[in-house]
Amino acid sequence: MLQGKELYHIDTLVDLINLASIRFGYSIGGFDAAQIQGSSLTLGIGKKDEPYEGIGRGVINIEGLPVYRDASGGIGTPTSDHERTKISIHTTHLLVLINGYDGNEHEVMDNALFIQQLLRKYCQSDGGTVTLYRG
Repeated sequence: MLQGKELYHIDTLVDLINLASIRFGYSIGGFDAAQIQGSSLTLGIGKKDEPYEGIGRGVINIEGLPVYRDASGGIGTPTSDHERTKISIHTTHLLVLINGYDGNEHEVMDNALFIQQLLRKYCQSDGGTVTLYRG
């Protein structure tokens, strides 16, 4: 939107995450939790020539970017989520990561609560659990 491009429509889950991102100004990753490999995520820095397929973008360079990784590799950066863990019409378990690198825990939590409200209203969800991780 800041570049003058129109906002695209994917599906309700993606749209509500985009709405929350626009409202609060944070980059937000939305993932199909069932596609995440292993039992944990780590946050690191993208490596030179690290394989990464951005949603609808093909292979992209993530060198130097913050990157969330599961047991199989990168799943999300502040600029693009990975094809492997993208939300689809079959998504039943959602993981949302708000990139609140400014350290404003209050705004990040308000953003998370806003997402919960949208999930309850538009996605037949109980809104899940909000957990604030400090990294």
